[in-house]
Amino acid sequence: MPTFSLAVSFLRYFFGAVSAHGLHSPFMYRLMTEAVDCSTSDSQVQAPLALRRQLLGDRSLIEVDDLGGGSRHTPGNTRVVKQLALHSGRQPRTGKLLYRLVRHFQPEIVVELGTSLGIGTLFLKEAAPQARIITIEGSGEVATLARRNISQFGASDVEVVHGAFAEVLTPGFIANLKPSLVVFDGDHREAPTLDYFDRFARHATNDTVFIFDDIHWSPGMEKAWDAIRADERVKVTADLFTFGLVFFRKELSRQHFVLRNRDCF
Repeated sequence: MPTFSLAVSFLRYFFGAVSAHGLHSPFMYRLMTEAVDCSTSDSQVQAPLALRRQLLGDRSLIEVDDLGGGSRHTPGNTRVVKQLALHSGRQPRTGKLLYRLVRHFQPEIVVELGTSLGIGTLFLKEAAPQARIITIEGSGEVATLARRNISQFGASDVEVVHGAFAEVLTPGFIANLKPSLVVFDGDHREAPTLDYFDRFARHATNDTVFIFDDIHWSPGMEKAWDAIRADERVKVTADLFTFGLVFFRKELSRQHFVLRNRDCF
């Protein structure tokens, strides 16, 4: 069940969100009509949905080194894979939206912070099959299982990196990659979220896109999102409730949008 603060945040979002017809920005109008407001059939994202179905039947135990904000559903480090897939794995509705967003931008290099079991990674692969995808997971056993899952479903070229984000995300690592799209979904605490944002923002180009998951997950995450919106390097942000989008395009006027996302209703 959602917390009270999450429910309040949703109501605030719901009554403030606008549809495509309320937008005067051609850039955001295209995003809404070509990605957010579209639908995705199961046939377009067969691999991640098949992996999720498989994992929902897996009752084996796995040791999770939780380096992020923890879990509301499964306390402790020993988890049942089925429960991990149900509560921590990418859900179909948000996965399909992520798929459409990534397909819209067609990035060449994608970095995902927080692989979990690999379901979300496969949504990325389906959206940008030609892209180089690097996904980082802090828990050793989870990374091993994710690597096997991703390879099993035909994405063996995806690079699964095991390590704590703070240790992996060195200036040299990011500068050498120059990712065009970054998905932040591995740590739901305010200070680390801002730290990882800053590390990537230092190397952002005009076309770089950041996608933050669960921006309303907690008061701390909302504070982090507010700080990111206010950062002088950022030109445009968009709140889709489930995701927060960040753009650095200098040709755009500085603005924040709250966009109606039917996938979170």
